[in-house]
Amino acid sequence: MGIIKNLSSFFLKDELIEHKKALDYLSESLQELKEQGWVELNKTDKELTIEELNLIQNTAYIYFLKNPLAGQIVNLKTYFTIGAGISFSTKAEEVQKVLNKFWDDKDNKMFTKQIQMSNELEIYGELFIRFFVNEYSGDTKITLVDPSEITDIIYDPDNPTRVLYYKREYVEKRFNIETKTYEEIPHEGMDAELIEGDEIFHIPINNVSTGKRGISPLYRVIPWIRAYKNWLEDRLVINKAKSIFAWEEKVKSIGAKLMQQMKNKTENAFNNIVGATKPPKTGSVLIENEGVEWSIINADVNASDAFEDGRAIKLMVCAGSNIFEHYFGDAGEANLASAKAMELPMLKEYQYRQELFRWIYRNIFRKVIENKVDTGELPEEIDMTRTFIKNQKEETITETIKTVDVYLDIDFPPLTLTDIKEYTEAMAKQMGMKIRSRQSAAQNLGVENWEEEEYRIFEDERKDNAKAETQKKKMKESSYKDYPEFNINNYRSSKVRDIHEE
Repeated sequence: MGIIKNLSSFFLKDELIEHKKALDYLSESLQELKEQGWVELNKTDKELTIEELNLIQNTAYIYFLKNPLAGQIVNLKTYFTIGAGISFSTKAEEVQKVLNKFWDDKDNKMFTKQIQMSNELEIYGELFIRFFVNEYSGDTKITLVDPSEITDIIYDPDNPTRVLYYKREYVEKRFNIETKTYEEIPHEGMDAELIEGDEIFHIPINNVSTGKRGISPLYRVIPWIRAYKNWLEDRLVINKAKSIFAWEEKVKSIGAKLMQQMKNKTENAFNNIVGATKPPKTGSVLIENEGVEWSIINADVNASDAFEDGRAIKLMVCAGSNIFEHYFGDAGEANLASAKAMELPMLKEYQYRQELFRWIYRNIFRKVIENKVDTGELPEEIDMTRTFIKNQKEETITETIKTVDVYLDIDFPPLTLTDIKEYTEAMAKQMGMKIRSRQSAAQNLGVENWEEEEYRIFEDERKDNAKAETQKKKMKESSYKDYPEFNINNYRSSKVRDIHEE
């Protein structure tokens, strides 16, 4: 068998070399197609391989850094969602102190991390938030794990929704004080780190129910961003060519020999022979006779005609990112009315995005509270006093609830400011027509805990009424000083005195 194999290799040597070259060429071509965003149509597994996922995430990150359109997409979604930052509160004072300490922790850097979380969710399509807990104090620190380092997610075979481990493969760079250099320590293969499922909070987006991982929302627009970049570069080259011109010297009634002599003199840039014909310099006055005529050859590329071509490409970027073109610096096709109408899908997306991050922060905060409860720094249960209005009367009850279930109010900056008045007036009109309740109207305006808000309104009204009564009493007392109280005895005695006098 070995002899036949050797003979086959000998006689088919050239064919095998050509075959290998063809396979290498196909492999390189396939890799180039993948880099351009092409996928296999006959692929039955909906889950991307880790190599494909890393390629998408790395490409999206590079485009975020270098391309203005990709950067604007990510920045706008972060600005609209986070704005100047979130705020949070709870009526449980002990819990509020714990959350404030976590937020202000210099290692957590939560003010900047909230921006990073929004950016990375849009760039990578997923977040891996890792928790580190002090087993004595219960203090919590968090960090964001690079998604490219998570190579597998291991689920419980009996419960496919429960994560047992996250497999993390990376190369650790540890600084050596003695050598003053970095040492590379690989954590790959058998040495990969297995992180317990409870230590990481994974948020994937832009995927389907069968997908473990999230997909970058930039993935669908990168081919069109690349096309727009290439189109702009082509237009720059053409427009540069348009600014280049050449001089044409036309000589009338001249022989071929003399024509060749003049051509040679013109081409020689250093020819000092009197009579050499050179192109006129900028700003010079050209004097010519009937025998010589100078003219400019200019390239007319009709650059203005290509405007709609570029806009068509950019509109594909707009459609893929749900951001309209006037946010990319082109307001020529928009006015105030059309801009408001077009922004509605954007606002709906950002409302969803704010609710998504509200859910993310609630889970983070509950983990912080849970860690404090586990170490005994917070009690397992807490008494919460709740005051509400029932049948136009104030009622107060005290409930014992789990500390981790305490209500957390997390607020984001409003998406719009210009329509608040109009929207509020519409809600008030609907309440007047008795087609919407006050609770429903308040919730539509962003009030989450109506019961508590109703009590606050009741308290405000009670304070206003008490203030009005006090003011009324003061006015009444002031009027009595100016006009003494009527006394019937004084009146009678004065009448008797008047009679006697008469």
